[in-house]
Amino acid sequence: MGEIEINPNVAVMENYDDNITYLNINPKQDFITTATLGLSAKYEGKTQSLDFLGHLNQQIFAKNDNFNNISEDFNLNFQKEFSRYDRISIKNVFLHAQEPRSFEDAFGRTSGRYSYYDNRLSMGYSHDISKEITLTAAMPTKPTSCQQTTKVILTLTV
Repeated sequence: MGEIEINPNVAVMENYDDNITYLNINPKQDFITTATLGLSAKYEGKTQSLDFLGHLNQQIFAKNDNFNNISEDFNLNFQKEFSRYDRISIKNVFLHAQEPRSFEDAFGRTSGRYSYYDNRLSMGYSHDISKEITLTAAMPTKPTSCQQTTKVILTLTV
């Protein structure tokens, strides 16, 4: 049986933003203090592994306290071997935030500061038919405008 490695972390940041509302008209400026509590955990056994990384963030605005908020994010990866030939993998990425954290998050967004959620789950199953041939079935999900699109992808690797 494997060991569990747990690592907590704490961080505090101070930022200045000259347009906290993301609007072109009448922008507001403010200093933002962000306090973060985080946790990473890792488990590795002979036939399975589990990785977790999560953060809880509190943003405090100096002048505009109506924008104070809490955001969360976590990543979870799980892999399990059932036999020499069969294994599964599960990955989940969750984000709840008040502002975009990447170009992909900002793309297609309307202007303004508001809460949004993003959850991406993917699952896969692999079976080694022989040393040279592996059959993989994967089911990724990606949110698109409040809907989950699900498809199964079959891959034969030679």
